[in-house]
Amino acid sequence: MHGMVTLKAVLRVVVVGLAAGIAGCGGSGGSKSRSTTGELVVGLTDAPGDFLVYKVDVLSVSLQNASGANVQTLPNTTTVDFNDVVEVTEFLTAATVPSGVYTAATLRLDYSNADIQVDVNGTATKIPVNKILDASGNVITTLDVSVQLSNVGSVPIVPGVPAHLTLDFDLDASNTVDTTNPAIPELTVEPLLVGQANPTNPKPHRLRGPLVSTDAATSSFKLNIRPFRSSITGGSHGQVTVTTDSSTVFEVDGQTASGTTGFNLLAAKPATTAVVAQGSLNVAGRSYTATEVYAGSSVPFGTQDIVTGTVVARTGDVLTVKGATLNRSLGTVSFNQDVTVTVDSVTKVTKALASSGTFTKADISVGQFITATGTATGATAPIPFNATGTTGLVRMMVSALAGNVIATPSGSVTLNVQRMNGRRIALYNFTGTGTTSPNDANPADYTVSLGALTVPTGATILRVLGFPVGFGTAGSSDYIAKTVVDPSDSGALLAWGWKPASATPFSSTTAAGFLLSAPGLGAVHHVVRAGITTDLTGRTPEIAASGAATDRYVLRVGSSATVYTSITSFLADVNTLLGQGRKAVYSTSIGKFTDSTTRLTASRITVGLR
Repeated sequence: MHGMVTLKAVLRVVVVGLAAGIAGCGGSGGSKSRSTTGELVVGLTDAPGDFLVYKVDVLSVSLQNASGANVQTLPNTTTVDFNDVVEVTEFLTAATVPSGVYTAATLRLDYSNADIQVDVNGTATKIPVNKILDASGNVITTLDVSVQLSNVGSVPIVPGVPAHLTLDFDLDASNTVDTTNPAIPELTVEPLLVGQANPTNPKPHRLRGPLVSTDAATSSFKLNIRPFRSSITGGSHGQVTVTTDSSTVFEVDGQTASGTTGFNLLAAKPATTAVVAQGSLNVAGRSYTATEVYAGSSVPFGTQDIVTGTVVARTGDVLTVKGATLNRSLGTVSFNQDVTVTVDSVTKVTKALASSGTFTKADISVGQFITATGTATGATAPIPFNATGTTGLVRMMVSALAGNVIATPSGSVTLNVQRMNGRRIALYNFTGTGTTSPNDANPADYTVSLGALTVPTGATILRVLGFPVGFGTAGSSDYIAKTVVDPSDSGALLAWGWKPASATPFSSTTAAGFLLSAPGLGAVHHVVRAGITTDLTGRTPEIAASGAATDRYVLRVGSSATVYTSITSFLADVNTLLGQGRKAVYSTSIGKFTDSTTRLTASRITVGLR
């Protein structure tokens, strides 16, 4: 990364009402309360990007009703690393909200103690807080990010009826990093928050907090919400009921089981036991069902130190973990650490989504995303972490890789891997991963076993979720896939800039979109998929609206932004302003990208003028 670059890191604040199974912070006892309030669950999520850490304090999430009154839904300041919610949405709070029609929302962020780190030429570099600036060049402390909801459907809160609202804090259009001085990068934040009523296909949701109670008759349990890295004894963020079924996998104090057997392990634990659940949110049915449940010493804010990160190298029984989050049992949390985890033959090894099977230290290989339980010593990187003996535990989590498709032999795919778990492949050392040295995994020729999965037709870049094969066993296969995704299908970001600003940013326009004109020298001209950047120099991208009712078009003029639901109105206003002497600085679009035609069918289009 060099020069002035727009980074992709789309943050969504998902507000989903669950009128059943949610106990709000304000309480709902009494007939009057039941007839005049509804319930909301607020969650946060993010999308893959170039930020290694984006840790800020969320001070408040508030809704404004049609009469102008404000309702706060977040009872406590919460520190959030948005890089921790790429694959899931995290429950932030559950709140009782007065009945009414809500037409606006505001997210208040505090950057005064922010820890924001970016990858500068392969080095994790922290942006100083005095280099986090607004559009006028002023240092940001607190920042209110607001959106009017009337243009995307107001949100009614009534008893017994779920409210659905997605607030998308679009960081790819809101954050620009200047690395002209690589040692001291500078971040400019121009906030853009877009509202969308009635979200569809929500991500998996994660819930953390102390156990309240279990109910064997319904195979359900209740948790008090303690989001992200909050202390287990922190203030209340509300309560959620979690249902389980025969396929739910439990890991309690390192012991794994599924269904009723697993539920009984949880039920045997006392109230206030630390629990993390991950599962699916049924918006229509107003329920939350867990696919995975972790409890006791198996989770952060339990009784031991916990390290979470990616194994980038292994020598004997020592795992080098890069970009780790280190939770110490005393309550401190540090991000983007280098940690050396030592295991032995007694260390218990488990595997996410596996309720049975025997796993050992031999199964932990390079590229594996892990959570380890043990004891950290010292504060100087690399931090030694002891996960040996009967109290040591390593859980192999689902890992993610992204790369260019080289070949698709039967039952497998060969990739030129660019990133593993969001990290550049150059950080990894695959020595010792193969049955012999010549068989060590080669990221430029990496074999992924697909089983019954298939490669999407025409895919040139793939994102794969799964597990590396055991250490010292790579040969015919390097990785076992659980999910295969073509990131061109919906998550491609096409970023285009003009330097100097252009009075003619479009080669042509149509009723559905436009052709981009040539970028300026040194400006951005790339499409990014799953963290892989493709240079489009010499090509003429076409940006076309998908036509879906949920499409949004954003016109930014200086520090102000207008959100449109009609591509026709959007383009008319853009062209009017260009005719009045405004010039285009950048355009970003998110959607489905087709390599053969250089066409992006967009669900989101942003154009910035000055």
